[in-house]
Amino acid sequence: MTVTFVQLLSITVYSAPVLQVLNLKSNSIPKSYYMSIVIPLAVGKFVASVSSHVSIWKVPVSYAHTGKEFWVSNDGN
Repeated sequence: MTVTFVQLLSITVYSAPVLQVLNLKSNSIPKSYYMSIVIPLAVGKFVASVSSHVSIWKVPVSYAHTGKEFWVSNDGN
């Protein structure tokens, strides 16, 4: 979960300076739109990021290296 936290935190921290460099103007977002659209999307992104990092973390190393072992063992010997 640390990788996900760093990823989402860096997006938050670096977005404002990048938007200022690009000279983009900010618009005010109505609170109802923010609560009904933006917050659920943010929660969904967080859940998707966490689940992808956890699924990669759960793959055993031996399973990840089976392709290499297959090619080495089938070299014609």
